Amino acid sequence: MKQDAPEPPWHIPDAELHPSLLVRVVLLVLGSIALLLGIIGIVVPGLPTTPFILVAAACYARASERFYRWLSLLLFDVQKSGYIERVLTEQALARASLMERLGRRARQAGVNPDQLFLAGLFSQLEKLLDRPLAEILDSVAMPPAVNEALLTGSGPLAPFLNLAVACENGDQKATAIWATACQLDALSVNQELLAALVWANEVLEMDD
Repeated sequence: MKQDAPEPPWHIPDAELHPSLLVRVVLLVLGSIALLLGIIGIVVPGLPTTPFILVAAACYARASERFYRWLSLLLFDVQKSGYIERVLTEQALARASLMERLGRRARQAGVNPDQLFLAGLFSQLEKLLDRPLAEILDSVAMPPAVNEALLTGSGPLAPFLNLAVACENGDQKATAIWATACQLDALSVNQELLAALVWANEVLEMDD
């Protein structure tokens, strides 16, 4: 029996590309800006390169398999010399995916799963870029609900961010509290957490 050819290590399942064309366009723009800054950082002293390339990868991973496949060549070198940055990026992707999945499960009025993904992704940029989050958000046009959740910990997206953080920390009590606030049960949260972790690992996994 003929076996299917193995998928390349940078393959991103089509189902995991963001379903919204508008959001994919926004992510492509953000990813391209980050990539440009990373390239500039190669020749400009004091401007980091690795974090920007990782941010670009995170954006491209949800926006375009073609762009991510191309960027993976750069990402491969980054991963070998920037383990900490890679871990942070994987955490950011997992949190973003988890929040989006939880939002789709909850289906609460006023809660946009697309904005949940952005909130989860940008909530980790402060560590990746080593810059204050307020300064980062000031340079990027984010939906008001995303800014509200990230800067003040309030608004319709905040409970989902708190739930994601509680899951990451293994805090069962806080997870139960925030799951209830998001109108979700523990089983659903655990299922989505596992799916998000698997997806984030697949996105950044590179074979030798």
